[in-house]
Amino acid sequence: METIKHSGVSWVVGHTARILSGLRRRWNLAITKRQQEHIVNRGFFRHHPICCNLCGHCGIATYLDLADSWVSFMGIDLLRENVVCRDCGSSARYRALGVVVAQACRVLEEYSQQKLVVLDTDPTSRLQPLFAGNSCYRRSGYSSNVPSGSEIEPGITCVDLQKMPFANESLDMLISSDVLEHVDNDSLSFQEAYRVLRPGGRYVFTVPFAAERLATQIRALPVPDGGFVHRRSVQLHGDRPCPILAKRIYGRDLIQQVESYGFRMLHRQVVDIAAGIFGVDVFEAQKQK
Repeated sequence: METIKHSGVSWVVGHTARILSGLRRRWNLAITKRQQEHIVNRGFFRHHPICCNLCGHCGIATYLDLADSWVSFMGIDLLRENVVCRDCGSSARYRALGVVVAQACRVLEEYSQQKLVVLDTDPTSRLQPLFAGNSCYRRSGYSSNVPSGSEIEPGITCVDLQKMPFANESLDMLISSDVLEHVDNDSLSFQEAYRVLRPGGRYVFTVPFAAERLATQIRALPVPDGGFVHRRSVQLHGDRPCPILAKRIYGRDLIQQVESYGFRMLHRQVVDIAAGIFGVDVFEAQKQK
């Protein structure tokens, strides 16, 4: 695992931040719940500004008091989701994803003679500022009521990650943020990602990840009648009006799973205290040339 320490603004780094940054350097572990509570109880982000690496806004972040049942499950911590930029609305998860996506784009652009063809699978993605002026940046979502490849709304294509409506080797980059835990068959999604990416292309994604677990925890399995067999308590993620069933929480075997489809897998843990990022896990699957 590689730890990315993204440069930040020095005035953000206070006593609490230095302690947690030191813990990460020493043990290279995710922040524990007690450490999260230390930050929350001290009101660190209520009084210390962040500088968003996506939109450039610097100021006090919005702190969302999210329900523990949603954000404090295995592999997701409070600081990953609820320290939100007041300008663009990005969480630490999106800001960390943006760090890795920007780095990957710079590498790809060195070898590309044309604009990168990028598919961002979040219709409300906070990464749009990174691709301003790129006419080959596309966004997608999924609706069972819309034919694959058709528009859900203007500018948003319906894409099932298990069967993507794209030609072989037609994309330079695929991006998803906490999507794979919701698909019925994530193996099909990884195979499809490999198919549609060009040689050297990247699939950059986040998922709920429990580093202390060797094996991925399967929480729900689809059955032929369209329902699910629940092997763990029901866990719903996302917006309260339309929550989505989480079918798995990934363990360390994710690396081997993705590499079995031909990718070279990189696990990055992004730390940027100035941007309000305390070690968010981001994965980058590279299709070999």
